[in-house]
Parts: sequence; C-alpha cells; structure tokens
Amino acid sequence: IISPLMIIGFKSFLLTTILVAMVSYTGVWRLYRMLVRYYPKLRGKLAIAVLFMPSCIFWGSGILKDTFTFAAMCWYIAALDSIFFLKKDRIPSWIAVILSVLVMVAMKPYIFMAIFPASILWLIYNRVARIRSSLVRLLAIPVGMALLVSISLFTLNSLGDKLDKFSLENALQTTVTTQRDMKRSEQYGSNYFDLGEIEPTWGSVMSKFPAATFAGLYRPSLLESNNVVMLLAALENTWLLLLSIQVLVRTRVWHLITLIRVNPLLQMCYLFAIGYAFMIGITTPNFGALVRFKIPLLPFMLSGLFITSHILDRRRDARGRKGRFSFQDFVNGDPDRPPDRPVRKVNA
Repeated sequence: IISPLMIIGFKSFLLTTILVAMVSYTGVWRLYRMLVRYYPKLRGKLAIAVLFMPSCIFWGSGILKDTFTFAAMCWYIAALDSIFFLKKDRIPSWIAVILSVLVMVAMKPYIFMAIFPASILWLIYNRVARIRSSLVRLLAIPVGMALLVSISLFTLNSLGDKLDKFSLENALQTTVTTQRDMKRSEQYGSNYFDLGEIEPTWGSVMSKFPAATFAGLYRPSLLESNNVVMLLAALENTWLLLLSIQVLVRTRVWHLITLIRVNPLLQMCYLFAIGYAFMIGITTPNFGALVRFKIPLLPFMLSGLFITSHILDRRRDARGRKGRFSFQDFVNGDPDRPPDRPVRKVNA
C-alpha cells in the first residue's frame, strides 16, 4: 500500500506521511458526511467525534497499520450506507466495501470481527424498524437476530484461514496468550494494568467483561498517567467518561435502552464501541498500546452519545411545548432532515 505513495512522494518520508494522511482522511470524511446526513443539526459535535479527536488525529494519520485500518473501517460503513440506504453509486461502493474488508482482515482482523456483526445488525434492524405493524415487527425481530448470528458466524468461519490466530477457533487461546505477554512487567514497567488471571474458557473471559470494557473505553485515568502522552489520553478519557455519565443520568438508563432498541444507527454505534472496547481491554493490558488500539471506537462511541443527547433535547423541547414525541420518529435520523433523494416534481 505504501509503495505507490512513496513513488508519488519521491521517497520522501515527510511527503509520504502527508499523502498517507490525505488518503486516510477520505474515509474519515465519508463517515462524517454520512452521520451528518442523518443528523444535520449535530454537524459541529459530529465533527468533534469523527474529525477532531486528538487520539484519532495522532495515531490515525501516520505511516502505521492503525491509519489504514481506521480509514478502511470508515469507508466500510459509509459504503454500506451508500449501497443499502442511499441506493446510489453501488458499484464503486461495493468496490470500497471489498477493499476495506481486505485491508482490515490483512492488517487487523479483530477490527473486522467487531465491526461486521454491528454493521449487519444495523442493516437488518433498519429494515425491521420500518415495518409499520407492531405485531409484524415483533415477529420479525427474532428472525432478524437469527439472521444476524447466522451471517456473522458463517462469514467469520469462512474467513478462518485469513483471520489466523484471530479466528473463532483460536480466539480464546489468542486472548489469553496476548494478555499474558503484554503485561510482562519487566518489559513494560508500570505502564500496564492487570485484570487478574484469565483461563482459555468463555466463562473466564466473559467474567472480565465489565472491567475489560471499562478499561477499553476509559483507561488510562488521570491517576494512571506517567508521561505526557498518557496524560493527554487520560484527559480525553476523562471527558468521554463524564459525557457517558451525563447521558446515563439524563436517560435514567431505561430511556437509553428504549432509544437504542428502536434506533438502528445507535445500535450499531454502541454495539461496536462496547464490543471492540471489550476485545482490546481483555487482550491489551498495556496503556501505551491501548491508547493506540482504541481509536476505531472513538467516533462511534462519541457519535452515539451526541445523538442520544440530541434526541433527549428534542424530547425535552416537545414536552415543554406539550407536543407529540416518540423515539420511533428518529429511526432514520432527525425527522425533519432533508430527504436522501429529492422527490421529482411533476408539472400538471
């Protein structure tokens, strides 16, 4: 991937780095434009979530695997949206999907393992949520979930050879081996955290879900910072934690569950962010690597929080005016957003 850019950049490291950043930015920009199309009033906040997070800028713009996989993940989601919802540019979008999957599987298979089920849930439930009949929709949900599990397992099993040590058969042993390797104190000093002993069984791994997910989302904390890079990451994590607490308090948890249940985009954002946070938290007990590995989840977690807050604001305003409000109105984004495809006017 780098070779063509090095030729264009006359083998200059600086020019090649700039070209890599420019190429990767195209995917990030496409994801931003997609989210803004659903929620135009959140243009500024979504820019912070997708374009301006310090960790994403720092770790997602250099000549690193993270740069290419981050861009590929963004292209993957934006291209799926173009294929299934915008229903335009389908051939270029399918090419983008295929190339994005190849990049993720070749460089960091675990990113694809996290984003693929979340994206399939998004596509399936978006169709289910549009069903007007409550009874039919209720009957369609278990069918959709079964379809989600079947497609995910079939795809991940089919890619077993490509995923190598990250395949479903090897996932448990890889988790335990990686976790034990990366917390060796003689190599990393005090720059690591310990989740306790993990055995290669699903019960042992899942017992660490709360601690590992919290670590993937919100650590290192300010008290765990021992250098400038960790301090900056800790400030970012503290802001993310406070924002998450604010949303949980405002929704009283129950409203958050209700909102996620009816909103396919939020389902995808939170499922990927939490699932991916667990994956890196359980396998990466080293803060230096954790800060770099977590950049794919930041745009989705923050976008989910901003969208949730926005819908709650709309609910509060509607109640203040004693008007009608339903979470169901936000299934396809803001109810008053411009249509994706303008309606053709017919002259009488």
